[in-house]
Amino acid sequence: MRPAPTSRAGGRAGFSLMELLLVAVIMGIAVGVAAPAMMRSIAGNRLRTAGRALVTSARYARSMAILHQVPVTIRFNLDRGGIEVASPDPGTEGLSRVMDGVRLQSLRIEDQDVSEEGVIEIVFSRNGTCRPFEITLADTAGNTMTVSVDALASVKARTFGKN
Repeated sequence: MRPAPTSRAGGRAGFSLMELLLVAVIMGIAVGVAAPAMMRSIAGNRLRTAGRALVTSARYARSMAILHQVPVTIRFNLDRGGIEVASPDPGTEGLSRVMDGVRLQSLRIEDQDVSEEGVIEIVFSRNGTCRPFEITLADTAGNTMTVSVDALASVKARTFGKN
């Protein structure tokens, strides 16, 4: 039988300071390379989340209009980046969302540019129909998403890169 080998004569097994510093430098480089891609992903996620909130609000307004047989209004606050669903019926619960890091860039109703500021209202009638509209969302990185809603509240969303 041979004795178990040791890393150094009379020394202890372990890592040297140079080896630890080398690993730390390699990890720092890896984080530095990955960080910009991660930040772009976070910015894109905000835009997708805002788009889903807009789609959900439109579908909710249509559903509540049909369910309670009352007109339901969806309000877009282009200045603050907010969406609000409201109804005159006290039995219909409202919905309100403010989108962080994303702004409502523009709104078109039936192929007419309506506004780039202020509060715009779209009314869903008792049968669930509304005037067709298209709203463009923009994030801080310059990416945009356009959400189109037709008269029957069918929704289509398109995402674009920087303009």
